[in-house]
Amino acid sequence: MLGGEKQGPSLQGSTITVTLVEGRSMPAAKAYSCILKLSAKTHTSGMSSKTNAPKWNQDFKFELMEGDAEVQLKVFQKRFCIGEVVVPLQPFIRFEATKLDKWYKIKSTSHVEVEGEIHVVTHLHLRQAALQNRSKKDRFSGTGRTSSHLALLELETAALTKDLLDNLPTGPKTSLERMEQAVLEEHDFISKELARVNKTDDSDSQKKQTIQEMLDLLVQQSDRMQLAPQKPFNDLPAVNVAVVENVPVVDGDDEGHAVAARPKLMLTREVSPTLARLITNLGGEQRKQREALLTLQSHLKEDEDAVDFVHGGGIQALLDIVIQTSSESFQLKALEHLSTITFEDAPRRHVDLVHMMRTLQPLLDHPNEDIAVLAASSFTNGCMSVNEEPSVRQYVCDGEATDPIMELLLSSHDYIQLRALWALSHISFAKEQALAKRVIPKITMLLKESKKKEALQMACLLVTNMAAYESNLDLLVEGDELLEALFVLLSSAFAVVVVQALKAFTNLAQHARAREYLCSEGMTEKLTSKLRTETPYNNVKMQSAWLVSSMAQDEETSRRVVELGYVDAIFQLLSDEGVRQQRADIRLKALWALINMSVFTDLSQVLVAAPHTLESIAALCTCGQSAVRLHALKLLASVLTSNTSEEFVQELIDGGVVDAVLTVLQSSGRGSLASAAARSKSAAAASPLVPR
Repeated sequence: MLGGEKQGPSLQGSTITVTLVEGRSMPAAKAYSCILKLSAKTHTSGMSSKTNAPKWNQDFKFELMEGDAEVQLKVFQKRFCIGEVVVPLQPFIRFEATKLDKWYKIKSTSHVEVEGEIHVVTHLHLRQAALQNRSKKDRFSGTGRTSSHLALLELETAALTKDLLDNLPTGPKTSLERMEQAVLEEHDFISKELARVNKTDDSDSQKKQTIQEMLDLLVQQSDRMQLAPQKPFNDLPAVNVAVVENVPVVDGDDEGHAVAARPKLMLTREVSPTLARLITNLGGEQRKQREALLTLQSHLKEDEDAVDFVHGGGIQALLDIVIQTSSESFQLKALEHLSTITFEDAPRRHVDLVHMMRTLQPLLDHPNEDIAVLAASSFTNGCMSVNEEPSVRQYVCDGEATDPIMELLLSSHDYIQLRALWALSHISFAKEQALAKRVIPKITMLLKESKKKEALQMACLLVTNMAAYESNLDLLVEGDELLEALFVLLSSAFAVVVVQALKAFTNLAQHARAREYLCSEGMTEKLTSKLRTETPYNNVKMQSAWLVSSMAQDEETSRRVVELGYVDAIFQLLSDEGVRQQRADIRLKALWALINMSVFTDLSQVLVAAPHTLESIAALCTCGQSAVRLHALKLLASVLTSNTSEEFVQELIDGGVVDAVLTVLQSSGRGSLASAAARSKSAAAASPLVPR
């Protein structure tokens, strides 16, 4: 039995060749070397050049001893060990393979996580006794051919199937790639053997017999190859094939009556003979289906090919495999193709998405996690067209898909949850208040409970999108639960999450209740600390300044913002050395905030009272960043509109602000800078202290 744990003959005395090929995604562009160890023997590789993708291509030989189970490979960055790779030898010990060609993830040997993978190829060289023991069991022994190449042929091909059966990885993408790679390796092995046999001195009849034996072996191997254990499809009571295929598309005629529509998966244009044959094979016998599934992706490299595939009935053929086959490996591969094809905009426009999503809906809670993940991937791809396809909008926003999306949103599987958030982010919530009312409590719960950076980031983005529409604001701020969840995220260890939470608050600040919450003591302390130099993240500073500018939207809130000390915090941000030299965008957002405050309140007394504030304004008016100069002059003009008293103008003169304005007027012939400077001078000219 292929899945058994049968122990083979001893390998003591046999040798292995370990080829250290290369690395990828290493932690940094440094020089790397490796030490390989098996039993008491060690080998040391050469030092690579400084790169995060080192290449060695070195061979090391080890003699196998009784009890050898793994090759240990320690990875060094110069003289420091950053992690290790373990190459298990069980496939050799159990006589399941003679070659292992894999990428191995580097595992940290300390508390610090390490990125990177090492490519290692391991060859087994059998000693003669082990080879003879294995040859006795050769299926070709009845023909009298017990030569070593036939024994190794069976060993190699049996290992491929065993590898597929026993080493199914956790992610569907990897397992499907392994299936393709294994088939390619097997065909390559057979092809090389056929070429070698053809060059021997055997008679034509002997060659013909050997070749036929190899071809028979390949056929037998192909028939046995499965990725996962078989499970009858009727284990899923929620799926009824007849019902799924005949559910009408939820569309309507001019009078609003539901009409049944055939899927848009018919042959509506001519496709190439190759694609036509592939589509036919997808609906054929199992062997033809397998061949079509494994080779399909290579024929869909261009969008036009994918569109032809859709028009030729390819999507329906894949859906039929997903629903009707009892082989989970076939379901996985068909779902992978569906996900890839419907992700691209060009072919997706030609797919009956409602029909596809309705067909996949029962698989969203499939007990096989890989199937559920890929079904969710294709299902949420359909949501990408929610704003262009009325039938998809109705199905997603008002119809059957709403409940499944809500369930995906609270899935315990990180990827499925992200796909649900991503799908909802494509929906324009301008007119979807009913859906928003259902989504907001789920999003609030996710923001409170999730610890995953990506999920929190995407959930904040969704709140930001929803808050862009005034019609949703009452729902979002109701009860303050969402506001409190976002407030907690401002202390997140993930800077990207903090930035997204600040963006959500920025849009929510359109609502008076949100502005009131933002002026609370805890929020003020949190936000002013981010404006000052305590945080090293410039994007956090920029978004904090942007939020303050959004808060100053009315007289009451602007007065509160000034009283709470935001002016001082903004000027500290403007004087930050790193911000001054590198981030004009941060300075612009900070000036926006001051300009918005000055519209509703008189900032003159605050500017005079705060130390070095006027000097900062003078420096901003003459700095090398034209956009910053422009907004500094606009701020000055706005402040002077509220106060042109002799005392304030004298402060401007003493602080060098007036001289800065005159300098801009003299150096800027025409344009927005000169106009802003002229307005500032004109506003100040009400005082006799300013030269006309």
